[in-house]
Amino acid sequence: MSLQAPKTITEVFTANRIQTGFVCKLLQCQELALAINLQGRWAVMLETTQHGIFCETWDAKHNAQHFSHVHLDCFYSKPDFAIEEISDIAEHLTAPLQESAQ
Repeated sequence: MSLQAPKTITEVFTANRIQTGFVCKLLQCQELALAINLQGRWAVMLETTQHGIFCETWDAKHNAQHFSHVHLDCFYSKPDFAIEEISDIAEHLTAPLQESAQ
């Protein structure tokens, strides 16, 4: 994006074939990750990079190398699978949130 021709967020998403449903699901994942981290039972790292979304969870009493560690990916370069992958991340994050609430 150049400063002479700024683009709206919507234009950037559209140019990269990122649909509204994907963005909504990503926002849900961010909310879930924050809530889980604040509860303290599980640790979540939700990373957004130029290549995709990466989610890692593990038992907060241990480090990320613990056997409880789970890693999920979602790549923008595969838009046909991206909504399914980001939905899988949201579903994965729902379980530890519910578990932590008990």
